[in-house]
Amino acid sequence: MVALRRPLKVQFAVAAVYAAVVATLLLLPERTPTYSCPSIPVADLLHPAPEIRPAPDFFDLNRQCNRDARLRGAVALGVTMGVVVVGASVRVRRRRTNRREPRSY
Repeated sequence: MVALRRPLKVQFAVAAVYAAVVATLLLLPERTPTYSCPSIPVADLLHPAPEIRPAPDFFDLNRQCNRDARLRGAVALGVTMGVVVVGASVRVRRRRTNRREPRSY
């Protein structure tokens, strides 16, 4: 059995930080000094609020909240893909390194 090079506690810590970042992006509502979205971004991603076709000088809260939810979802997806790619490359590198090392029985 191959011993883990990184202790399990460190892997759990990395997973906890990753989960906190994604949860913050998707579960905390947008609050800015100029407007405040009534629902969390995940709800806006799954069920977008109806938008109106406004005049150029009209501010549509629903449109802005939907836009913010899509942006936060894209950032969360980017973070997820980054973690997956880095994790897969580390795993591939470890396997290749373990193949090159002579086995001692």
